Amino acid sequence: MDLPPLATGPTDAASDAFARFMVYDDDVSLVYEDADDRWQTTGNELSFDPSKVTVPRYLLYMQGILLGVVALACFLLGIVTGGSAARVGEIHEPMPSVISGRIALRTQSDDTLADPGAVAMVFPQEMRPESRFELVGLRSRDPEPTDDHPTLRAIRSLGGDYARADQNGVFRLRVPDRGKYYVLVISATRRRTADDEIPRQMRAELGRFFQLGPEMFGGYDFRWQPETVRGDRQLSFLF
Repeated sequence: MDLPPLATGPTDAASDAFARFMVYDDDVSLVYEDADDRWQTTGNELSFDPSKVTVPRYLLYMQGILLGVVALACFLLGIVTGGSAARVGEIHEPMPSVISGRIALRTQSDDTLADPGAVAMVFPQEMRPESRFELVGLRSRDPEPTDDHPTLRAIRSLGGDYARADQNGVFRLRVPDRGKYYVLVISATRRRTADDEIPRQMRAELGRFFQLGPEMFGGYDFRWQPETVRGDRQLSFLF
């Protein structure tokens, strides 16, 4: 009995399709060929070297363009970042400034007189001393301190300053940079009454720098106020 011939159509087609898939070696290399030479066919068979991988030329061009774009973006980012850092450095460059002014007394006739010997001090708001200062030796009726006075040196090390008003009531303070400060002025003439209470907020601010006590100002009137310094500044105080 003759057996029917084996079907060859579909099976041969499937065999031909799977014949396109090959196992590649791990050791491969890139081969750059022209577009006309990438595929070579002989009859219906595909000529392909499994030890090599072909790469279209346009992919290489795209890779080169992408690398160029990334390099340019990094270069521009470096310029922008460096310029911003330079501008920040310019903004924060210290600018020493002078706070000057006059301390005066109001008379009964509503005139003003100089208050010679009055004390003026300035303190950076953000600074805190390791230990709070004693005002004894720095008050208006105390002998004028020398430059090596411990408290005076500590105040200046924080970025503050101390001065006594001259015969015209004029004082002059120096600060190392712009910023926010507290200014303290103690009269050499005007007495403070026992009924004058120091506001709670002012006591809290004074307590950051000084040891508070009933004789802190030696019984004399004072002024304590915040100031923003953006350059040389003129202030006037009237008791």
